[in-house]
Amino acid sequence: MIGPALVLLLQVTPPLDPREAGPFRSCLGLLDEAAIPQCRAVLESPLPAGRRAIALRILGQRLAAVERWDEATEAYRRWVELEPEEPEALRRYGEVLLVAGRAEQAIGALRESVLWGAEDARAHGWLGVALNAAGRHSEAVRSFEDALEVDPTFFAARPGARSAFEASQRGERWPGPAREMP
Repeated sequence: MIGPALVLLLQVTPPLDPREAGPFRSCLGLLDEAAIPQCRAVLESPLPAGRRAIALRILGQRLAAVERWDEATEAYRRWVELEPEEPEALRRYGEVLLVAGRAEQAIGALRESVLWGAEDARAHGWLGVALNAAGRHSEAVRSFEDALEVDPTFFAARPGARSAFEASQRGERWPGPAREMP
């Protein structure tokens, strides 16, 4: 199945220059750390905004997968700069900020994500985790409740989120690492 971002990319952007096609396809197609230099090479070339956003998303994902949090944060920050109203960009930026230990900054990005994408239960959940990490338990509880309103099965595949929610209800910080929550 082709992802929605790729379908949108194919619909609204002109064909790639043949010199750019190889690295761009490698950036999209490689699923491991090998994609990182390919994505960086693509980002050094002139690209339409839609392709640049996709390359930054893929780069951020690959960097986060190998726990290069500062670099992932920078890739997602650049994506947000390019598309400031894109809920996924804001959520992913908030996620890596949180995992990097920057809860207060994460809260700002995640609040923006929820503002632009209120139907994304994951954004509400990540905001709950960030608020818990900042010791703002009642706000965290409300954010988790918002996630459940959007998706009543939200906790089913997210035991870390459930644990953070329960800790917030008790007025405690969740001891687990934020990266446990998808």
